[in-house]
Formats: sequence, C-alpha cells, structure tokens
Amino acid sequence: MRQKWLKALDLLSKPFDAVFDTTEVQCPEPPYAPLAPSEACAHCGEMTMATKMVQAERGAVCIPCAQKMGLAP
Repeated sequence: MRQKWLKALDLLSKPFDAVFDTTEVQCPEPPYAPLAPSEACAHCGEMTMATKMVQAERGAVCIPCAQKMGLAP
C-alpha cells in the first residue's frame, strides 16, 4: 500500500509535460441545430418543438403522451 502511495506522489510531483503528450487538434464546429416553432400538445397542452411531436387522431401530441397512448415506443 505504501509503495502505491509513493508512486502516486511521484507521479503528481512531475511536470505536466513529463507525464502527458499534448498536441493541438483541429476540430470543426458543428452546424447550428434547426429551429422549429413550438406547438401545444393536443393531450396535455405542454409546448413542444413541432418536429418532436407525434401525430395522433386528435392532433399532434408530445412524446410522453404518445407513449401513454401506445403510439411511440
């Protein structure tokens, strides 16, 4: 146990560059997410992004209501 403690202290006392290799990475920015208007759920009335709604007999419903109705997994 003491040997592990000494190894940990030795590692923590070393400079960052002695322990890690770092390189700069080019990372492209992701595109902006499309915006969609909010609509009221036909069942509970909660405002939900229109693209996240499920079509039901009574209109568009949010995913939790669609799951309760057995329309979505």
